[in-house]
Amino acid sequence: MYNSQRVRKALIPAAGLGTRMQPATLAVPKELLPVGKLPMIHYAVCEALSAGVEEIFIVINHERKKGIQDFYYGLDRENDACFPGVQQCEQRRTFTIHFLEQPFPLGIVDAIVRSKRHLEDERFFLLMPDNVFWGARTSCQQIMAAGRDGHAILGLIEVTKENAQMFGNSGRVQLRALGGRKHEVIGLADKSAGAFLLDGAVKVVRMCGRYLLGPEFFEEADAIVASELANKDEVPILKRLIERKHVLGVELDGVLFDCGNWRGYRAANEFFWQNEIPWS
Repeated sequence: MYNSQRVRKALIPAAGLGTRMQPATLAVPKELLPVGKLPMIHYAVCEALSAGVEEIFIVINHERKKGIQDFYYGLDRENDACFPGVQQCEQRRTFTIHFLEQPFPLGIVDAIVRSKRHLEDERFFLLMPDNVFWGARTSCQQIMAAGRDGHAILGLIEVTKENAQMFGNSGRVQLRALGGRKHEVIGLADKSAGAFLLDGAVKVVRMCGRYLLGPEFFEEADAIVASELANKDEVPILKRLIERKHVLGVELDGVLFDCGNWRGYRAANEFFWQNEIPWS
């Protein structure tokens, strides 16, 4: 039985091709493109550390993404400026990063399955490195505060007319309110091409690439890999979890930017330089 009271590990899949950000990503891994003063992937790492994570597993392709490994091998852990939001946390000096290889771009599901033997016995964060979140508390801290032992928890963010064009058309959820910022997730739409489409509803909410998951996640991932959906993203796995388990959604207090497309990337940088970021 895994320890449901602590989250010691996080998984960050970072082996993708970054096609939406080409031609820049033909020369530089998308995850190393700067958002403000730091590479975008490092915000996900700092969020994990803020929640007490001790081990971070980053899935890369060593031929195309070795720069990510080089960045972390050269990072000065004594430099406060390198760790926004965790300056006072000793975790930043003792955490370990493991790099796992994904030799071919077969999608997020393949990357996740490659981490199974490291993560399958306990809860872990799954963090998408091209989603950058800023709030008074990190998304991981807010998800942890929701506390629902043994259940998957999805971070959620509201999509408005003003920010819809900055998001890819994915992550739309159907919810049953539980009170406050908590919801039961009862449905999840597949990813589609283009920008996020508002449908005239009073309030539209989407996932934001921040998940707290348990061993049951790998049970569903194994089933996906055994099917024709093996090259897909995490959505089919989450849909299976929603159908079979009680999945909690938590609306996060803060702002989210999808930095995997040029609109979101530009908006994140403009926001950074025009505002006082709570933990930067």
